Amino acid sequence: MTLLRSWNMHQSLLNAFYSLQQCLRCLRKSLSVFLREPVMVDVAGKNHTVDKVQQQFWVVKGVEKDEAMSRLLETEETDASIVFVRTRQDTERLADWLSARGLKAAALHGDIPQSLRERTVDHIK
Repeated sequence: MTLLRSWNMHQSLLNAFYSLQQCLRCLRKSLSVFLREPVMVDVAGKNHTVDKVQQQFWVVKGVEKDEAMSRLLETEETDASIVFVRTRQDTERLADWLSARGLKAAALHGDIPQSLRERTVDHIK
């Protein structure tokens, strides 16, 4: 393995891994060159994704986000999806936009009464 000397090269190498396990093996090997008796600390604990849950991350330009979200939800076969947005206003706007296009959508944020939030979550389950 080649020793990496620049952040950009290091970042590119990490992005090329196929699995988290491959990444961790490489990191351990690299760190052993620089550290004496390194210790790995797992901060995630038991908060791991259930095998049935698939997580995806997409980067989309701001003006194209609504349309991209609509296309993804229409083409991906899922039982349910949770979409995170930055603000409460964006949550309401996106839920309304998706509903207007025939998708079943509901906003969920802190300004919604607890009873309605619980009902919304129950519908997702």
